[in-house]
Amino acid sequence: MRHSLSVVLALLVGVGFCSPGFTADLPFKILSAGKVRGQVEAGVTEVRDAKTLAQVWSHLGLKGHAPKVNFKQRMVVAWVGGGSACDKYVLARVHEDEGNVTLEINRVRPPPGRMCIMIFSPSAIVASLPRTSKAARANVADGGPAARDSSR
Repeated sequence: MRHSLSVVLALLVGVGFCSPGFTADLPFKILSAGKVRGQVEAGVTEVRDAKTLAQVWSHLGLKGHAPKVNFKQRMVVAWVGGGSACDKYVLARVHEDEGNVTLEINRVRPPPGRMCIMIFSPSAIVASLPRTSKAARANVADGGPAARDSSR
């Protein structure tokens, strides 16, 4: 039995499941995405209960009531950031490593030549994902012009 357990662990390390550089994609569901109203602080908020979700939802000025989430199995992350009123932010990927859950967000800019008013307009992405105790963080990358936007 010990020998077979050692072999299984060696195989897991060999294919990267237990290695220090291990990352795994996590399934996610977008609950809301778009511009937010009012003054909001940029950053990532982790939500692990319905009361906090209702508070975050209201604070961001999102439409309707906060959706129901099974917080025994899932959690919610809310990212707020932004730039130009014409930029769009798309959650492309969520992955987990040994220390963090990372939201990979693409900034999609308007096509060249399109007129845009250069005012700051905060955007938010609110998504549910499998529950974890790890801290959430976000990486924002330039996703290019709207023609490359794969969320449609």
